[in-house]
Amino acid sequence: MGLFGKSKLEKEKEIEAIVEGVDRGDAYAKQQLSVYFNKGLSSEEYNRIRMRVYTPKAEQGDPIAQYWLGLLYGFENQVDTSHKWYLQSAENGNIEAMRDLAFRFGEFANEPGNCPFAVFGNNPEKHIHWLQRAANLGDAKSQADIGDLFYYGDIVDKNYEEAIKWYDSASRNGSAKGYIGLAQIYNHMIDRKFFNLDKYEEVLLNAMRLGQEKEYESAASSLGMLYGATFIYDTVLDEYKKFANAKKATYCLCLAYVRGNDGLVDDIKKIGYKTADGEFERWREDAINLRFNFR
Repeated sequence: MGLFGKSKLEKEKEIEAIVEGVDRGDAYAKQQLSVYFNKGLSSEEYNRIRMRVYTPKAEQGDPIAQYWLGLLYGFENQVDTSHKWYLQSAENGNIEAMRDLAFRFGEFANEPGNCPFAVFGNNPEKHIHWLQRAANLGDAKSQADIGDLFYYGDIVDKNYEEAIKWYDSASRNGSAKGYIGLAQIYNHMIDRKFFNLDKYEEVLLNAMRLGQEKEYESAASSLGMLYGATFIYDTVLDEYKKFANAKKATYCLCLAYVRGNDGLVDDIKKIGYKTADGEFERWREDAINLRFNFR
């Protein structure tokens, strides 16, 4: 007898019934699964059950099941089988599979220490192909990644017009990374063709309002430096002076500081804004909750 005094077959049948709910993020299914793990279910055993659930559906052409099999065989280091299922899932329109294929053919996956993906080799053409497929389906993450390709010019020719197009598409689809990408271009000090601090402020504010953790600190620190440059530096471009605002600068830099950017302390001191009673505590709550609530 196994868990809860039940046979192994009975236990596995019960787990099979909740697999898809867990992978969809269903809270009740996750709670049930945690009970099985607490009673001794191993990750390896659970993944084998997941494979058994998804295999027949994948063989019938279900792109979601194909994606999960790609992921699960990847966990098992069965790279070729994993790739086969990812490829089928992507060809059947699954955006997550397209992203994973793009990653496998990208530079990062083929750096030392990132095996088993290195077996695919760095393939810029296939990397771009799968990003483009996902981006054309409206995937904001892939759109922002294509924007990065054109902004940095690593595997395509640098092209800020194209970067703006893709970053803008990403931001319109709810990506804070898209707004951060636009901000890079609007504050570019070398190629001033697109230099525009009004747009720079606008896209950073939009990124902040989305409250996406990965980009929140970056947007807050950039806004803080925009509002605080006149106080922090001895000499600044005239374009920055109209944005000078000690309270706004301190607020934004404090948000970034609370989110982990410890290097801003000296800049905050240089600005010299004296917070009112309870003000920093309110700002701290904003940062913890990824809010932008300047007042």
